[in-house]
Amino acid sequence: MPSKLQYVCALDAIVRRGLHPAKRRMLLSHYKAPERTVTMAMMAKAAGYRTYSAANLQYGRLAVDIAKYGEFAFPDRRFAISATGWWGHLPPHPSGHFSFKMHDELAAAIEEVLARWLVARRGRILPDGTRMSTRAR
Repeated sequence: MPSKLQYVCALDAIVRRGLHPAKRRMLLSHYKAPERTVTMAMMAKAAGYRTYSAANLQYGRLAVDIAKYGEFAFPDRRFAISATGWWGHLPPHPSGHFSFKMHDELAAAIEEVLARWLVARRGRILPDGTRMSTRAR
């Protein structure tokens, strides 16, 4: 299982390169969900997609980036999305869709990264430590 530090490094790298708003909404909805468990239909709604297959594709692409920038192999080599969570041995959601639970290490990394980003935004200091200019040039 990847470590919290690997996830933190991955999230920082992805944000620096530009995290698409729909992917950010899916990641945060997964993080905020009860027991950090969602269905892809819920993820689709959070991202503004019409179908769960679009959410599955885009969250899978995010998982590929997380594994790439965190420098780890997918926990389940058959499924890229296993970099963000697992679905084995979970009861299906009442809707009939598979339930998908976020890895605890990823949730802990999101907590750390979010806290840092919020402090940076309030203090007008960027996450890399540089001060944001408030004057127009």
